[in-house]
Amino acid sequence: MRKALFISISVLLVFSIGYTKNIVLFVGDGMGPTYVTATRLYLREKKQKLHLDTFKKIAIVQTFAADSVVTDSAASATAFACGVKTNNGVLGEDDTAVFMQKDGKKVNSIVHFAKQKGMSVGLVTTTRITHATPAAFYAHTNSRDDEQEIAHQLIKSGVDVLLGGGLKYFTPEMQEELKKQNYTVVKTLEEFNKIDSKKTQKLFGLLSDSHLAYELDRTSANIKEPSLTELVLKAHEVLKKNPKGYFLMVEGGRIDHAGHENDALRAIHDTIAFDKAIAAYQLVVTSKDTLVLVTADHETGGLSINGYPNLGIGLFEHVKEGDKKLDYPVLTWATGPGFGVKETAQGLFTEKQPAAFLRDYSAHSGVDVYLYGWGVGSEVVQGTLDNTDIFKIMKKAL
Repeated sequence: MRKALFISISVLLVFSIGYTKNIVLFVGDGMGPTYVTATRLYLREKKQKLHLDTFKKIAIVQTFAADSVVTDSAASATAFACGVKTNNGVLGEDDTAVFMQKDGKKVNSIVHFAKQKGMSVGLVTTTRITHATPAAFYAHTNSRDDEQEIAHQLIKSGVDVLLGGGLKYFTPEMQEELKKQNYTVVKTLEEFNKIDSKKTQKLFGLLSDSHLAYELDRTSANIKEPSLTELVLKAHEVLKKNPKGYFLMVEGGRIDHAGHENDALRAIHDTIAFDKAIAAYQLVVTSKDTLVLVTADHETGGLSINGYPNLGIGLFEHVKEGDKKLDYPVLTWATGPGFGVKETAQGLFTEKQPAAFLRDYSAHSGVDVYLYGWGVGSEVVQGTLDNTDIFKIMKKAL
């Protein structure tokens, strides 16, 4: 009698608390804490709010790699995809691997374990789908730069939905192989918009030859590519048909690229697009059976908000003292190309802000990043964590 009562209570608790059917990891590549703050300030000037600020579960995450206090995307993505520290440049292998020289022990990612549970799997990115962050979820190689080999591994990965750029790495023969595996292959916005999610079992979108466009350019130049929100919702529509649920990784990958160019305006617009995609996704799922995690793999460029700008001065304008304009931008970078001021119809702003240490391409920094949690199981998102803990959270949720 007591045993039966215990079982009944346990069942009631499971249904009242919820269970994890879907796990979604949003990765803002390069989106360090200052990117989040700068985006919030930018939106405030437009009387808008950052959706990430609605999350109640927040933690700090360490990002260092096995061989460096400053990680790259390959090592950091391997950490949260596979749960192990590895060396910079290495994907899906442990720290016995040497970048471009020697393979290490292959390690399984959360994709492998989700597939074992019978779940569907999707990867969505604004970069090439063979780029470091998405590749960490399916590839095993000592060089993130070998994207042709990574593309071949992707075809054999069994991932159900893949949406991003990178067409140049998939030959016509490889595309035919995908079709033989029952993938619906789309390469244009028109083809993407015609997808019937109810009839599509596996989807492979190669929507640009290389990376997708920056959000600012996509909208202002009317570039014929889907938005990140459209990509996420399409992936959800295809994946949700599996009664056992799904794992989905979504990368706002070009936030990082803008940071490398010291281009805060484009970084902020891609962060806004990333934020909108998260908000849109949360509207179509329930927190009772879905775990949403949002993080960054590292910070890019050492973005800083500094000085004492007068009230009313825009984020990209110069500080004014009387009639004198000082070359004193609110945003600066630690490293990078550091271009100067550009005159536009919107007024003065520094499209590419100054950097303290000039180099052709800005470096990553070693600062901690945020982890946000929402939905069933998100109560563990608290305190100071390591990036490998993100894998552990997702693995436990399975």
